[in-house]
Formats: sequence, structure tokens, C-alpha cells
Amino acid sequence: MRSRLDAWVQVPLLLWRAGARLLSYDNETGKGDHVHRGDVEASYTFVSVRELVRVFLDEVRAMRGGEL
Repeated sequence: MRSRLDAWVQVPLLLWRAGARLLSYDNETGKGDHVHRGDVEASYTFVSVRELVRVFLDEVRAMRGGEL
């Protein structure tokens, strides 16, 4: 079954540093909507594109000490 996110976003939102993935949200076929925080993967419940971007940017801001 395709995720709701597939209809809107075809590429992941990613935060990389020094060749390492720190954070990513994606919708890989067969896995559904999920988030990677370092090496930990968890499911993500897609609500809307706006909410996905807000959550991603909030996490990036927190990881960067409050700045984007």
C-alpha cells in the first residue's frame, strides 16, 4: 500500500553532516512513512506537507541549538 506522503513528496527531507545522515523523513516504497534519527528508524504518521516541513525544521533547529 502506498503512503499518503507518496502523493506529495517523492524525495526525502535530509540533514547530513560530514557524510553522515543525522535526520531524514522519507516514504520509501515498502516501508511507508518513516523518520531516521541517526541510526534509529521509526514510523511517522503523515498529516500534511506543511506539518512535515514544520516538524523537520523544528528538529533541525533543535539539533542546531535553536538556529536554522
